[in-house]
Amino acid sequence: MSMNNRMFHSSARHAPRAATLTGSVLAILATAGNAQAMTEWDLPEQPLAKSLREIAAQTDSNIIFDRKLVNDQSAPPLKMKATTEQALKQVLEGTGLTYRHLDDKTVTIQLASTDPSITTSASYGADGRIRLAQAQTGEGAGPRTRIVDGKPLLDIEEIIVTGTNIRGIENSTAPVIVLSREYINSTGFSTTTKLIESLPQNFALANQSGLQANGTGQVSSVSEQGSSINLRGIGEGTTLVLLNGRRLAPGFRSAAADISSLPLTAIERVEILTDGASAIYGSDAVGGVVNFILREDFEGAETRLRAGAADGTDEYRVSQALGNSWDSGNVLLSLEYYKRDELLASDRDYIPANVVAPGLLPEDENYSAVFTGEQQLSGSISAFADVLFSQRDSFNRAGRVSPLFNETPNDVDNPQLNATLGMNFGLGGDWQLEVSGSYGSNELEVVRGGGAVAVSSFDSKFESEAARIKADGTVLGLPGGNLRMAIGADYRSETYEDLTTVAGGIVTNSTDTDQDVSSAFAELYIPLVGSPNAVAGVNALEVSLAGRYDDYSTFGSSFDPQYGLMWEPVGGLRLRARYGTSYKAPNLVENTFGTNSAAAILAQDPLSPFGFSYQLQVVGIDVDALQAQESTSSSFGLEFTPEAIKGLAVNLNYYQIKYRNRITNPPLPTVLLGDPASFGSLFIRNPTVDQVNQFIAIAQRGQLGFIPLSPIDFTFDPNFDPASIEVIVDTRRRNLSLVETNGVDFSTRYDFAVGSSNVALGIDATYVLQIEQQITTTSAPFETDDTFGNAPNLRMRAMASWQRGGWSANTFVNYTDSYTDNRLITTPVSVDAYTTVDARVAYSFPTGSSSGFLSGVTVGASVLNLLDEDPPGTQVLSAPGAPSFDLGFDPANASALGRFISLEFTKTW
Repeated sequence: MSMNNRMFHSSARHAPRAATLTGSVLAILATAGNAQAMTEWDLPEQPLAKSLREIAAQTDSNIIFDRKLVNDQSAPPLKMKATTEQALKQVLEGTGLTYRHLDDKTVTIQLASTDPSITTSASYGADGRIRLAQAQTGEGAGPRTRIVDGKPLLDIEEIIVTGTNIRGIENSTAPVIVLSREYINSTGFSTTTKLIESLPQNFALANQSGLQANGTGQVSSVSEQGSSINLRGIGEGTTLVLLNGRRLAPGFRSAAADISSLPLTAIERVEILTDGASAIYGSDAVGGVVNFILREDFEGAETRLRAGAADGTDEYRVSQALGNSWDSGNVLLSLEYYKRDELLASDRDYIPANVVAPGLLPEDENYSAVFTGEQQLSGSISAFADVLFSQRDSFNRAGRVSPLFNETPNDVDNPQLNATLGMNFGLGGDWQLEVSGSYGSNELEVVRGGGAVAVSSFDSKFESEAARIKADGTVLGLPGGNLRMAIGADYRSETYEDLTTVAGGIVTNSTDTDQDVSSAFAELYIPLVGSPNAVAGVNALEVSLAGRYDDYSTFGSSFDPQYGLMWEPVGGLRLRARYGTSYKAPNLVENTFGTNSAAAILAQDPLSPFGFSYQLQVVGIDVDALQAQESTSSSFGLEFTPEAIKGLAVNLNYYQIKYRNRITNPPLPTVLLGDPASFGSLFIRNPTVDQVNQFIAIAQRGQLGFIPLSPIDFTFDPNFDPASIEVIVDTRRRNLSLVETNGVDFSTRYDFAVGSSNVALGIDATYVLQIEQQITTTSAPFETDDTFGNAPNLRMRAMASWQRGGWSANTFVNYTDSYTDNRLITTPVSVDAYTTVDARVAYSFPTGSSSGFLSGVTVGASVLNLLDEDPPGTQVLSAPGAPSFDLGFDPANASALGRFISLEFTKTW
């Protein structure tokens, strides 16, 4: 999203309906007050933009304007008791501007001479989707140009919405969830990790900070302690993460973007496309796209202070934002500091006594700085810049829990840098050319110490340099609207290197690999039927077409198309469908043996007469057999916002993803050994000595090598005999023959007034019908959904909110359905459903000189897991007399944090 193509929303509670989640009705914000309610105004003579913001703040309304219309203008004093409309008339008097209602909660400021029917604007509909109304001067025309003070001016600037490369349109064929800044505030969450984790469409986080989720798609080291997004539960690295529309440099050894240190206070909104989009963004947008949009148009200063605590851990966050805008540009600097203390297993009485896991959540200390700005250089040329730097330091005295062994204490040092510089050029008409360059880096240093494994360190660095050129605009006018197009090319160079050393500086593993990716893309938006030519039964009919060619220097090339259709038979009802393909090359780290290791260990064996066997368990990556991955994705959905019931929004979406040669991890050894029909190719019973030595050699190509543990006392065995191995279990990451998943998203929300209060109710749910996999084309298929460490069939989040004047209250109920702990096929255990309640109450003091220091102040109190529900219990697997590495709960589907209470103070200066 270019900086030049962003619209300014002035609202202290920016678009309450934007908080509504198309697939996630989480959004709650105190919605706008009654427009006819009388307010006591006390505003001084000041810049018009500031008066408009303060009117929006005091009335919880959304005032949308182009800052170039108002920045040179002053507003007279406003000292009276009046409605919002009367206040607007007063401050706009003599400016040549007027206001127009987009809906009962949103107002746009425009030139008084402008025909309301041709104003370009953007707002959020009741379903949370961004709505855009195109400015036109006639059939087939582009945005209307006005002359203000001798300078050409668009009535309202256009923006790019996630799911398309074309400015000024909403791709109505794509299911997009929008989490507004106001929704983010209402949740009581303090980190980006917790925000994304709450989405029903996201399977927990494939890597939770401190604990390893051993489910589908885990590829990262158990020591890195970050968080990656896993939409649809098909694996780490299948969700593309963007920062202001551009790729976030991945962590986890190049596997996936780490969002754990993204500063939540710097984020304006999050746009989530819950469908494959490789034809738009590139090959790794298989499960979906998450686009973090940074705050931009902000004037003044904002200070936030937050403190919170749960039993055994405390948390603090401090942030400061400074912003300014002028006739031809704007700038914002946002700084944040976050700290959380370590959470110990001894602080949770449900952790079994024989579990060797002193630390549950690591000590985290994060620093971040965000800079974003734009500058108009001439009437048709502008420059923009986005920079994010973050530094994450964490310590966990027990590392993360691994199914193979418990890691030693870890100190993690993780700086990340993402920067983009670019320019926009007007090409005539409404065509615009964007040229940009980006740099991203993610460095990681992990120092391990003590325990059975010698003191060691791991250092890695991923770097990406990218360039883009893109043009978009109107091709021709159709009876239903403008046919618009985007066309462009991308180039990306990626490098990854790592180094592992042990005590004395001895190098045990070193990796240095790189690849180049060249791409070309095109996209068409075709409005066949629109308001000009609507007929009975067809209010609107839109087609979207996109295609992308990617060429990898490592794994070949592919062309991926995407087709979309939206039909609106009557006002308020939209039906849509999409189909597309994807091609994904292995990650850079998947071309190396660095993660390979093995252990000889006495472990549970469902089909052994004794229940246990002495196993050689091999982990890592089957590098020699890797192939590129291909997938198809489709979705069908409806959006219903009946005109007769204002404030009601209902969304339904069906999705299906078929992944061929998906690179992922097989299930845990206990599951493999209990199902020979599905996994017979992954283990060898009664192996020969040569076979054992062959797999030991594979493990020794990795950083940890081979660790023989005595079956008697589980200590290091220097006299290991290969002939003693009863079973070889190969759980290395590999191409599975097929992964197929499908499911249904459902959400509904209803906003309504009760007297002078505003109320919102809603529910958001995802039901996974199946996640089915096959190891080979001839092996029996197996399902991973609804099992330990994997996505449950049903996740829901319900909400209720209330707002009156400056008061607001929000309640959320989170539900994870029961599922099965199937790690022991002979004795599977049912895991109970998990329900938690979150709540927040806040008060915003009136803005104005009469409020003194409290003007612009909001004070809030939040509680996560209000009833302090413990995670449901699971099996605790261990060999006789051995310590267990199970926690007694499933960290992929429940949190160890417990009841967490926080207080927050926000002051806008």
